[in-house]
Amino acid sequence: MWIDELTVALIAGDIEKFQSILDKQPKELNINDISTAMSLITEAQKICQHKLDLLHTEFEKIKLAKKFSHEMALNY
Repeated sequence: MWIDELTVALIAGDIEKFQSILDKQPKELNINDISTAMSLITEAQKICQHKLDLLHTEFEKIKLAKKFSHEMALNY
């Protein structure tokens, strides 16, 4: 069932698969499936935001390391 596949992809943290399954949603869904899908999409958004936050943190670390390296090179 479509909603089960969507749930498994979310639990696995596979956002690409989640999106692929989401793109193949059936034309007719019952109200329970729609409600569940909305909840799963909300959770997927949270996962994506968390990954984005982690990437931002790592990017900032790289920028600081690059700045430090540049400053050290200027001092020698």
